[in-house]
Amino acid sequence: IESFTRLPNGLWRTPRGTTMTLAGYIDAYGHTKHASTYGGLVVSDGRAHITVFLTTLADDIVSSFESLAPEGVLRFVPTPHALQFLRALQQRVSREAPLLRSRGIRIVGSGPRVQTGMLELTVVDPSAADVAVLNSLFGADSISISSVGPDQVPVGT
Repeated sequence: IESFTRLPNGLWRTPRGTTMTLAGYIDAYGHTKHASTYGGLVVSDGRAHITVFLTTLADDIVSSFESLAPEGVLRFVPTPHALQFLRALQQRVSREAPLLRSRGIRIVGSGPRVQTGMLELTVVDPSAADVAVLNSLFGADSISISSVGPDQVPVGT
């Protein structure tokens, strides 16, 4: 990430010669330099502000991000899980989905939620027992479950 070059127009040039926004640069920095603590980011106010989610707000980590952006652009918010963890958990859910489906638990969507630091699972009409199974397998502190009816699921899902 050190070989990225800041351009006068506020964009960044990558080593391959492509350009990206400050948010793209901050995101790439988080993934490469702080993967175990980086929870993602959200851009707001027409790209004027970037909220960075971290599992720890340690001064050295916050300072390293702050050094990349103009003062006042970045805001830091604690999150329970790093994006790296949530993506690994999402892969695990995908691997377990066929077995769960055979038990009547139909997961039709999953994805990390940056704002909550949780993996959101979309499940067709889960019973209390289904929710308990999912919480037991994947961790109640790591997942949130949204229920959808069968008529809300696209054909082929």
